[in-house]
Amino acid sequence: MGFLSRLSVRSKFLLLVSIPLAALFMLEVQNTWNQWRSLDEITTAEALVTLSAANSVLAHELQKERGMSAGFLGSGGKAFAQQLQQQRQDTARAVDRWLDMLVNYGHLPAANELSVVQSALRALATRRQGVDSLQASLPDTLGFYTGIIGQLLATPAKASEQVAEGDISRLLQAYYNYLQGKERAGIERAVLSNAFASDGFSAGLYQKFVRLVSEQDAFFNNDMLFTSQAQRQLFEQFLQSSEQQAVAEFRQVAHAKSASGGFQRSAEQWFAASTQRINRLKQLENGFAAFIIDAVKQRHGAILTFLLYSLVVSTLGIALAIAFASWIAKLMLQQIQSLHQGLGSAGKQLDLTTRIDVLLDDELGETAQSFNQMMHTFEDLICKLERVARQLM
Repeated sequence: MGFLSRLSVRSKFLLLVSIPLAALFMLEVQNTWNQWRSLDEITTAEALVTLSAANSVLAHELQKERGMSAGFLGSGGKAFAQQLQQQRQDTARAVDRWLDMLVNYGHLPAANELSVVQSALRALATRRQGVDSLQASLPDTLGFYTGIIGQLLATPAKASEQVAEGDISRLLQAYYNYLQGKERAGIERAVLSNAFASDGFSAGLYQKFVRLVSEQDAFFNNDMLFTSQAQRQLFEQFLQSSEQQAVAEFRQVAHAKSASGGFQRSAEQWFAASTQRINRLKQLENGFAAFIIDAVKQRHGAILTFLLYSLVVSTLGIALAIAFASWIAKLMLQQIQSLHQGLGSAGKQLDLTTRIDVLLDDELGETAQSFNQMMHTFEDLICKLERVARQLM
């Protein structure tokens, strides 16, 4: 307290004003920092969602090549020979577009996964040679393509990790589950292409087919838990579509003759039906991705607007607080200085004509008025005493 008691009134005023202003400033800095982090998170998520859509385009072509490669191997090179060559060209164009796009996304959290994909794509030519020569095994071929596709489709999960916003995170989780369900549909296409081409299931292939159908249902059900009502309705319509029913008929044949073979269905017929179904899923996926990108952009705009609004309001608020506090302090200091000077003049010089300017209407101003009234009373009393003394003399 000794330190404070020795401070001038001006210093005490500065100390009194600076403490709450400093606290207010720190709160605004913290709020701005939190908003900036949210903006950075949603910006990263927006880029990752855009990247996810681009990854899905490449994955879609790789899924078709995987399915045709499986059918080609199952038929001993008799099925899908021409279609596979054309599909490889489509895949090559998709890879070129993807690599061109990737230049802008090397800084994202998914960079490691994308690097793995690039390395795997460089081995694609060697893998194709193994398929063409019928030296590649079905498990190795499926595993190679599925590994690349899995890395491509993992990006939405990365995006959901970047976002603290509950609604956006749930949509990204739904999108991830949807892509995984669609990927299982692609693997199912490859598995049954091989089975129908060889007119029977090889060891363990039927169990894989059954598991893939179950996994599709699980992933799509999880998607329905997190997605929007509009997307849920679109998917329910898909479940009643002719594409879905056509695939269901092929599945029934596969189940019924899983042990004996003799499906009486060609791999090309199955591939066409399954591809129509997957293309329908792709259409829904494109709409879903556009919906998420729009939602993320809206949230990005809202956060940016709020951040700018907060900066403007906080800056104006602090500036006004400083200006108002300075104005009030200046008026009070002027009144206090006037009181100090007036009291000092009256006390040292015994000048009863001393008057203090009344600058305020508050307690300080009333004190100045009282002082002036007192000095007027003293001056009047002294004048009366002087008159009486002169009369007595």
